[in-house]
Amino acid sequence: AIEDKMQSVRDALGGKPCTTLTKRACSMLLYVRWMSTQGGQIFPIEEDMAYKYVRHMKIEKAAATRPASFLESWNFMVHKLGYDDPEEVSTSPRVKGLMEQQFMAKNMLSQKDVVKAEALFRMEEALCSDRKDVRGGFTTPEKAVAGYILLLLYGRGRASDGQRLAALQFDLVVYNGRLLRGFAEGSAMNTKTAKAKELKRTFLPFVATMTSLTSMNWVASWTAARDALHMPEIPDYATGDSAPALIMPSMNANSEWHPRTMGSEELSFWLRELMAKIGRSPQEVAGLASHSLKATLLSWTAKAGVPSEVRKVLGYHAVADGGSAYVYARDNMAFPLTELDMVIRQVREGVLCPDVPRSMMWPEHPVPMAKSLGFEENPSGQTQSFAQQLMVTATRSKLEASAQSLDEDMVADQAWTFMTSMVASRVSLYLERDEAEDMHMSESDNEVLEEDERLLDDNGEQAVAAL
Repeated sequence: AIEDKMQSVRDALGGKPCTTLTKRACSMLLYVRWMSTQGGQIFPIEEDMAYKYVRHMKIEKAAATRPASFLESWNFMVHKLGYDDPEEVSTSPRVKGLMEQQFMAKNMLSQKDVVKAEALFRMEEALCSDRKDVRGGFTTPEKAVAGYILLLLYGRGRASDGQRLAALQFDLVVYNGRLLRGFAEGSAMNTKTAKAKELKRTFLPFVATMTSLTSMNWVASWTAARDALHMPEIPDYATGDSAPALIMPSMNANSEWHPRTMGSEELSFWLRELMAKIGRSPQEVAGLASHSLKATLLSWTAKAGVPSEVRKVLGYHAVADGGSAYVYARDNMAFPLTELDMVIRQVREGVLCPDVPRSMMWPEHPVPMAKSLGFEENPSGQTQSFAQQLMVTATRSKLEASAQSLDEDMVADQAWTFMTSMVASRVSLYLERDEAEDMHMSESDNEVLEEDERLLDDNGEQAVAAL
């Protein structure tokens, strides 16, 4: 019966993505339509007719990739659906040669631009601002999208990764209104990285660092915007029968959200719109798309000299030693995230300038980003940079006391590790004698600073290892 045959086809194609099946079907349908004008047998495809069809596409100036798609679709039908290929069309020298000629007329691959550090800084500021002027802040719907954009950027995720998140849990360290550090950890399902059938039924750990360029609590602004728009609550945990959560619904022109996830094209549109609103030029905005979010921090780490194997893990790609299984193991992300945090801090403090010519990326006299953008005070209203604040606190109260008062909920030894790691990572920047005046420190403070400098020199390796 017809229904039995149709069920057999469904079962044979059961493991293939819908997008793949649609592409193969559309490509073969074009061939069937052309054959209906030629007469003769459609299947199995004869080598002579395949050659004529590929020549027809060349004469008609069809898309450069269409002949290749035609051969791929026929191979798919032969190997997955059992069609006969007596004349071995897919290996015909003249068919393959003509296909390759047309493929070489394809436009060169143009990679999307990364988000510039200054633009990222401005977006964080606009998300956390209460102003609604063109360059000063976002509306509530815009904040909801901007927060989602920052989540994917700091998580090095694709738009499809955001669509497939089943849960998202925040682990934040907030002090005096500042988002010091933390992570947003989620579970993504059926991601592009999953090739083997076992991995398709395994949650991919999605981890976004909360170490940002402004240290502003953009997560609070984002969640407040979602609540104001009555968006669905994001689950904290994923279970075996979980479905993808609606992290960022699609939105219409009236800022009304729909019960479907925001796709890559829509996300690209919003990214360009928000960048234009914070004052980015049309030329800079034109090269941005949703994939820019995945590429930005991976580009920074490459410029900072982070090893390629570490960058692969950060990008959720398979590594040489462990393959895809390595990426799916949650604890393997710990060290790469530490490396990423260090790079973000370098950009924030002006040590690394990723958007300038290569000869100027590592300035001799670093200037913190907030100061270089004209902030006499940093975005949270404090007159000194975060690293300077930590250093002054450390020198006045001793590291142990500062660690214990950093957050009442933190265990003392965890706070100590955090404090010493932050201080040690910036010793070279803020323990110079000429920095003392900029920090407005008293003479007694300078003496304590020198004492702690000697202490950190003696224990520098242990402090850096703690980070």
